Order: sequence, then C-alpha cells, then structure tokens
Amino acid sequence: MSIHAEIAAALAVDKGSLIEIEKVYELKRFRVTPSRNYFKPVDNNFMIQFTLYTQAKVVKDPPQMFLRYIYKLTSFENIEDNIDNRTYMIGMSLEC
Repeated sequence: MSIHAEIAAALAVDKGSLIEIEKVYELKRFRVTPSRNYFKPVDNNFMIQFTLYTQAKVVKDPPQMFLRYIYKLTSFENIEDNIDNRTYMIGMSLEC
C-alpha cells in the first residue's frame, strides 16, 4: 500500500518548510482524499492533503519498513504505449 501527499499552492510557503526529503514524519490534522487522475507519483487510490492545521514532526530512528523510493517500471515493449500517459509518474514519494 502506498500514498502520496500534496501541499496546496496557497499553503506551500507556510507548510512546505515542514517537509524535507529523506525524512519520515508523524503527521497530524491532515485530510485523506481520493487520488487525482492527472498526478499520481505512486500507484494508489488515496492521497494526503495538508491543511492549514496540519502538523509534521520528524520521526527519529524510524523503522526500516518505510520505503524511500517507489518505482513502477515499464517494459521496453510498452514504452510507446505510454507516450502522453499522465496517469502515473516514476519518482520519489514522501514517507508518512
């Protein structure tokens, strides 16, 4: 199971500074909504949305079970079928 998080543009300055790459966080006061079809950094059905009240605290010495990088590889034979496919992206997700 995977999930990704989004910080709305209106909250990016205030809440964006709470999050750093390569860290695991304990999040409080956030919203869980269905994932959008136009941006899914990981294959999932739900996403976390930061709100005005979201709090993030770094977890010290997190369990090793938190994956840092998630990939969905496309076979060479299927590359052309995915041209202009904006449903999924390969990349890094925030752990939460």
